Amino acid sequence: MDYKDLFIQNIHILRELMFFRREDPPEISEDDFNKWIAEWFIVHQYADMYSLSKEYIELTQTTRYFLMQRCFENSYISGCSALDDYWACLSWNVDLTIMTNKDVKEELVVWNEKVFVYKTYVENYTDFVSHKPIELGNKAIWLRSNRHLNIATLELALVDLFSTQKYVMDIYDLHQHWIYLERLDAITDREKLLKIAQTTKQ
Repeated sequence: MDYKDLFIQNIHILRELMFFRREDPPEISEDDFNKWIAEWFIVHQYADMYSLSKEYIELTQTTRYFLMQRCFENSYISGCSALDDYWACLSWNVDLTIMTNKDVKEELVVWNEKVFVYKTYVENYTDFVSHKPIELGNKAIWLRSNRHLNIATLELALVDLFSTQKYVMDIYDLHQHWIYLERLDAITDREKLLKIAQTTKQ
């Protein structure tokens, strides 16, 4: 079968995967896979992950988070990235922040944007992580409904934000992060915040 016909035959599988490794498409030869890359049917995204090109799939900040989740097992969105989802932080000033339980600290560049990966110091952090369904535009009708992002609760995001800093943050630092203090004051569960903070291993 011609490599172009083979691509058309498998495009629905690749769309449903969203991001895939070399071995994920079934029964695809190395030669055909390399031709797909050469023809820009698929593109390398990060590490050993690929996706369809923008001609065939919708690539957004949401899917960038999903890519990082697939690359870093047991990870979740936190810090200012999560606070932005709660309308407590100015979105255009937000670097992508991912937390994981592994001993890792990395600064990556994915699609020309920085992604920071930190280790969480919160014990039983999965108790404070929500599973938010991925919501994309009408172009994403191919997306399976069981796709979700792991995102920290507001209180876990705050604990993670402070625990990744090398110093004690003051009011100036919070303003530098463009955090809306009045909104935080109104929506933060202080008892929950204290409970999570007390479970840190620091």
